[in-house]
Amino acid sequence: MSPLHRPGAEWHGACWLTASVLVRGQGKTDGFYETRLPIPATARPRVFGPSPERDPLADLAKRGIEYAARMRNPVLKVAVFSYLEAGPDTVNFDRDAIDAWWLKMSRIFEDKWTAHYFPWLWSAAEEETAKLRDQAAISWALTLKAHALATLTEVEASLPAHSGRRYRAIVQGRGTFLRLLVSKDNFPFLKSPISEEESLHESYTTTR
Repeated sequence: MSPLHRPGAEWHGACWLTASVLVRGQGKTDGFYETRLPIPATARPRVFGPSPERDPLADLAKRGIEYAARMRNPVLKVAVFSYLEAGPDTVNFDRDAIDAWWLKMSRIFEDKWTAHYFPWLWSAAEEETAKLRDQAAISWALTLKAHALATLTEVEASLPAHSGRRYRAIVQGRGTFLRLLVSKDNFPFLKSPISEEESLHESYTTTR
């Protein structure tokens, strides 16, 4: 970073980071985007300090984004497709109408977690040990799980389903979500000792 990228030596307290980008398309532009991000004073050394101070926060930030992507794909996506297809034995991802509904709901999920991402990251910036940062990452995974279940509830409430198979669709969709959530490739550390049936009941009732 150049000196203009860093807070002035005389600055105290929180500061703001402004970022903007012009998205390029094929012979056109796809929009100008800008955001302003508040950086609290406690996080400033982790953001603007030397590499030994920045690297732990950078690693945690990357892990947080990777967790969000993993929660979206495959966990939530497969569960939504399973619900909309009324709990098939094999999910079909090549249905345009269902894909359009999924894109709409995936944006809702993204809006939910992005609103909490930086507050979580700044709160975790003060953690000094790898163990505490791992605990912060687990806390973020639980937050993502809550947002994903809330999104799945919105799917059940607002999107069409086969009326004669609605209960099957809900059970299969949530069962798929819980199974993929704790699989070894996703979030096995969120696996609880209670049975899958109890987990399914809990996920269904606590989001209503």
